[in-house]
Amino acid sequence: MHVAQHRRRTGLGTALLSHAAQAVVERATGNAVYLWVLDQNTAAQEFYRTLGGICVEKAPVSPLGGVPSRLADSPTKLRFTWPDASLLAQTDARRGAQTTPRNTP
Repeated sequence: MHVAQHRRRTGLGTALLSHAAQAVVERATGNAVYLWVLDQNTAAQEFYRTLGGICVEKAPVSPLGGVPSRLADSPTKLRFTWPDASLLAQTDARRGAQTTPRNTP
């Protein structure tokens, strides 16, 4: 998930994550949801923590197409989890954010 710089702090990221969690609630057999974020993306990590995400794992980033030369250095990624997707799905309403992302640039 990526939100363009000029759309940050508008509720769009919260709405996107909330809608993704709602899809999990409606379609998945389990109740938990997780995502990976690059270790260097501290702004996203702060956003996920604000929404109740818990960092539970750190792992090396897999190279695109399995070609190690496509990676610079040895980047790592973090796995953030939400044990109850239904709580994350409700985040949008609790924060008073737009519940439907707009299609404007």
